[in-house]
Amino acid sequence: MPTIQVSPLALKAAHRASAVADIRYYLESVYIEATPTETLCVATDGRRLIVVRKEASNEVDEAVRIIVPSKIVKMVIAGRKSALPKIVELTNDGSHWYAPLPDRVKLGFMPIEAKYPEWRGVVPKATSNEPANYNADYLKDMLNAARDLGAIGPTDMRLAYNGQAGGVITAECTGEFGFLGIVMPYRDFDRPARVPEWAIASETADEPEAHETVSA
Repeated sequence: MPTIQVSPLALKAAHRASAVADIRYYLESVYIEATPTETLCVATDGRRLIVVRKEASNEVDEAVRIIVPSKIVKMVIAGRKSALPKIVELTNDGSHWYAPLPDRVKLGFMPIEAKYPEWRGVVPKATSNEPANYNADYLKDMLNAARDLGAIGPTDMRLAYNGQAGGVITAECTGEFGFLGIVMPYRDFDRPARVPEWAIASETADEPEAHETVSA
């Protein structure tokens, strides 16, 4: 019976990049890749991507790929972070997959039948460090995802600018988890940020008068 070890924290972190109310319904979920030695949790809405890796002892003969419905993910990650189990095991009986819930309840589900995007194809092999503008909400989601995995704050995040290609985000202090984020930029290089004139000191402003110092 195939068994996949998954961290609820990895599911929670990845799910932050899932689509919401998208016609591409399969993007509202979390894609899991499992080999005998590791489990990857992947989510994307087409504008950003989160991948979380964790070493695992999965009972699979070869790579297994399933798209876990959003409602199942939400039930597995429900509750306080501190109360979540370190690992849950997804099992398959030949017809259904099962996810464990509290009180020894197992929830049966069918993976979504769809072709998930080839996420490795959008991961750049190098970054250009060319300036880019990013959606601040997306960057906040990346920070919160890294915090799910143990990062303390913004100082643990690293963003590599990449011009009009996807920017690369990594995180430190995530312990046993590997974290990768990709964020596509706004394509508005013709509208760069400028300092407003009202914030610039006027060159005609009166200089403060110099006062003569008189020795005692």
